[in-house]
Amino acid sequence: YARRMRLRKQQKALKTRGVEMLRHGLKSLDELDEAEEKECREAEVKGTLLHSPSTAVSEGAAPDQDLFVALSPGFFDCLGVDGKMPPVALDS
Repeated sequence: YARRMRLRKQQKALKTRGVEMLRHGLKSLDELDEAEEKECREAEVKGTLLHSPSTAVSEGAAPDQDLFVALSPGFFDCLGVDGKMPPVALDS
């Protein structure tokens, strides 16, 4: 059962990546990887330029302060996080 689920997950990921590849007008998944890395780097640079020093985390920051404020908007995009709630496995 686990093998089948892993295969389905891989197939879905490949299909999604293929759609993204075509949407960007690219001819290979390697080109898509390069384009995504470039977008990620640009988002990080843009994010660091847009954040003012007041939003940066200081050394004496309170523990309850939101530390994610200091991260650039593209930070989580680079990790493949889309901001949606992850699916819950009901069989566990």
